[in-house]
Amino acid sequence: MLDRTLAAKRGRRIFERIAPELFKAICIRWQYCEKNENSPIADTILLVATVADAIAGYCGAFPPLTIAAILVKMGLTQFCKCTEARLLKEQERILTDS
Repeated sequence: MLDRTLAAKRGRRIFERIAPELFKAICIRWQYCEKNENSPIADTILLVATVADAIAGYCGAFPPLTIAAILVKMGLTQFCKCTEARLLKEQERILTDS
């Protein structure tokens, strides 16, 4: 039987390995930051299910619902760096308007 510490380490390693693909799937292709800014999904269960659907092809042998639940618990705004992205877009808009 795995001890909890070892299982947590393995889980983190797996997550770190697939995180770049998850980022592309959720933050870039699915455009989480824009969707959340325009019409946030307040229902956590619906959000987990929607994210699981968006990442299903990127999880390999790992259950998308579990990974989606972890991402939602971590905070998708933080995972996608939405605050930084919003600031960059605003700076870009200001520069183009000048």
